[in-house]
Amino acid sequence: MRSAISKFGHNLRRQPPFYILLAALFAAYILSFHRHIVVYVILLLVSALIHYSHYRGFPTINLGHVFFIAFIIDWHDGLAGEMLFILLAGLLPEIMAGYFEFKTLLAYPIMVGVISLPILIFHSDFVLLGILSSLLYYSIMFYIGGLTKEPLHERLLESVVPLILNIFYFLYIAEPLYRLLDFII
Repeated sequence: MRSAISKFGHNLRRQPPFYILLAALFAAYILSFHRHIVVYVILLLVSALIHYSHYRGFPTINLGHVFFIAFIIDWHDGLAGEMLFILLAGLLPEIMAGYFEFKTLLAYPIMVGVISLPILIFHSDFVLLGILSSLLYYSIMFYIGGLTKEPLHERLLESVVPLILNIFYFLYIAEPLYRLLDFII
């Protein structure tokens, strides 16, 4: 004879569990009413994973995506979203990968300032402002790398390559991505 618990467990196996139904309803609610949060979390997780992988050795170059996405988030949502994104997708993966140095302490506050101040003051041409901001940020980082006696090849991989990639991002990816975000959100 079966106990009441085993009968209950047997009945659950025949029907979808209640918690799966609740999770599906919650996901449908979030996707229908809070798409903004879903898009932000997806961008955050993908960016953090790429950034963490970079500091663990694959790929070995800085893709500059944190600056680019933080710029789009600031333009679209403001300073608070940008700062949270930079903290969680930039600084935290670096710390988790064990790559924390003096330059890191300077890089992220400078990134916040270089992104937010021009947007706050000018807020005109998205692409031009993005390219000029990335040029300013990566020039400052190249200079700081020289002050901290970073080898030239490392400074090139950490400053010049992401600058070139950011120019590409702003010229070819920024407008379609911004339109897509406006459509989704």
